[in-house]
Amino acid sequence: MATPEPSPDASASAAEDQSADDARAAAEAAADAALRDGTAQGAAPYWYTLTVAPDGVTDRRELWQSPDRPGLLVWGGDLGNTEATAPSYTAGRFRIDGQWIDEVRDADVLPTDPAALEQVFRDSIEPDRRSGSDDEKVYGMAYDLLNNNPGWLPTALLQAAWQVAGSLPGSTVVPGEDSLGRAGEVLTRPGAQGGAERIVVDPATGLILEMNSGASTRVFQQSPADAVPAQPSLDGTGCRSWDAC
Repeated sequence: MATPEPSPDASASAAEDQSADDARAAAEAAADAALRDGTAQGAAPYWYTLTVAPDGVTDRRELWQSPDRPGLLVWGGDLGNTEATAPSYTAGRFRIDGQWIDEVRDADVLPTDPAALEQVFRDSIEPDRRSGSDDEKVYGMAYDLLNNNPGWLPTALLQAAWQVAGSLPGSTVVPGEDSLGRAGEVLTRPGAQGGAERIVVDPATGLILEMNSGASTRVFQQSPADAVPAQPSLDGTGCRSWDAC
């Protein structure tokens, strides 16, 4: 028996549905690119971070992160030792204009003026969250912005966080370089709670080059990335595919 061909009306409806799906996908892609405009990540789907000891071998950890896709964690440069991670899209919990936002997903709500950003940090201090003095808690918030998901945060926001961290009592900032000879600004804060005691940052980007916490030193290499080198199980990520969540 011959298979009946779809009616012209059905074909037109299917074409319209496909066109609507394509338009929706294009709009979402454009929105994603706009969201990341002015960031180090740009329109690339992933932000790649390598952290390793100065010898380039010890404690090697590679991370591909995305605000809207699953990420990938690789230990020791071994693609057989990988783990999928959930999307990274929050800048933290802050009180802005008197209102608490538990997960800041639109980083544009955070000011890029250092004085205004420090005020947001101070307004967001909670007695049962973080440890140490109010200055230590502010330092911890600035440190978290610099260290967590920096690729998708606006460059101006990272620079403001760096200035806040360096301006606090107990912090000193001088020109210097990291263990690889890369020039930057060096912040030291002896006994820092909730953040590294010594950080080297590229002031032009706000990106960390090196971090020292106690006896541990880690150097950072960061850049946009187009793809992940492996796709392990997505269990626990909340995602069904590697293309989107």
